[in-house]
Amino acid sequence: MSKSMCVGAAVAGLSLIGAVPDSDILSAINGMTVYIYDKDAATSHTGPCHGTCTAVWPRVPASAMPQGEGIGAIVHEDGVMQAAYEGRPVHYYAGDRKPGDANGDEIGSIWHAIRPAARANPAMYAPVTTASSGFDDF
Repeated sequence: MSKSMCVGAAVAGLSLIGAVPDSDILSAINGMTVYIYDKDAATSHTGPCHGTCTAVWPRVPASAMPQGEGIGAIVHEDGVMQAAYEGRPVHYYAGDRKPGDANGDEIGSIWHAIRPAARANPAMYAPVTTASSGFDDF
């Protein structure tokens, strides 16, 4: 049984960045794009990305995120506070080299750069059933 829990409150002021002007992608304070994973459930407050997955999709520390609507934290069993967006764990992508990169967006059709404006379209963040892409476990 997981002892993870979600903490934090919604406050105004998101950090939006992008490689192109007018990007709608959420970033950490350092400007790096942050991602959510389809297999993470907002109600579980924990995610299946462990072990080798975290080498490719590192956890975003809660302290690395700006305060903003939907942004909070998940406290893992090991005591680490990971950033969360709408209750789902937030990750970096190891393939992003500089602020504004979004190379992890849509990998395997299960990893997505966070786009707060897409909240109006919940299907964007719904789990997707696809043929195996080799990224199913990450």
